[in-house]
Amino acid sequence: MKNIISTALGFVIILTLFVSCSSKTSEKFEEVPVAARITNVRKGDMYEKIDYVGTIYSEKEIRVIARIAGTVSSLPQKEGAFVKKGAVIATVSAPENIQRISKMKDEVSKAERESDFICEQAETDEKLLKKNAISSIRAETSRKNCETGRMMLNSALSSLRELEIINSRTVERAPFNGKVLKWLSNPGENVMPGMPLLIFGNDSYHVTVFAHEKDISQGITKETKAFISSYGQKVESSVSFIAPLSAGTGRMFEVRIPIKKEDLRNLLHGSSVDVSFIVNEEKDVFSVPRNSILKRPDGEFIFLYKENRVKKVKVTTGIVENGWISINGNIENDSKVVSSELETLSNGM
Repeated sequence: MKNIISTALGFVIILTLFVSCSSKTSEKFEEVPVAARITNVRKGDMYEKIDYVGTIYSEKEIRVIARIAGTVSSLPQKEGAFVKKGAVIATVSAPENIQRISKMKDEVSKAERESDFICEQAETDEKLLKKNAISSIRAETSRKNCETGRMMLNSALSSLRELEIINSRTVERAPFNGKVLKWLSNPGENVMPGMPLLIFGNDSYHVTVFAHEKDISQGITKETKAFISSYGQKVESSVSFIAPLSAGTGRMFEVRIPIKKEDLRNLLHGSSVDVSFIVNEEKDVFSVPRNSILKRPDGEFIFLYKENRVKKVKVTTGIVENGWISINGNIENDSKVVSSELETLSNGM
């Protein structure tokens, strides 16, 4: 009887211990809440961009250079002034050339007087020859002297015209309607042929960017869309020109993007702007923060959040823009995604 009671008590003790241990085990595996950051899933357009800094230039822009040695006598148009085609924009004083012109005019006058006198004599001798008053040799000599005198006069006139053409180079006129963008010399400054006087440009503009060859090969082509932005302004345009040859050891290609005058607002010639070339885009797609993507050997996943639970969803990723990445998968509008503590999460948690 004692053995039966002892056995029964032992069974009760073991059962009590088992229940106690079972209770502790249950408490040990009880689900523990995880604090995580929740972010709204976005929906909209995504762009793959290549960013550069560009500079605004006139579409037609030239350096007006001195074509004659002399002194800058005047720059009548102020920087930024708009002038019509043909207006004087610079003058160079060349006193030595003026002296040569004056001297050549005297020589022309002298040659003209001498030529007139000799040729009048030749005409007289021709009349006398017809009356047999002089010999034919004398008349022929007078005629040749007249021809020589005319040749000397024409030579002097040619030299005078050449000097006058050279002197016309002392005046520089606007080649088209446009603006004086910058003076490169000052009145009173001595200049030689080829030295720049000023920069002149029209009222149409473009942005110039020097892009590396690797970015050209990645998709910057003619007609590539580009966003131009500066100080809160943002306009859309497209590439109109890519230089056929790279420049410098950096293998940089000149790229031009036209921009409308009305889009410039307060931006001026020479201003720097941010340029984003759009080499790829996705329209009306979902996107999430990059740190909300969980990468596993069997694919990429996100954890959607709804009613204090998470759902693990497999996705495919695409364009990355400003820390966000486009995704494609079983996602609904107005979804929320977990963007932290991904390694501690599991489906349905």
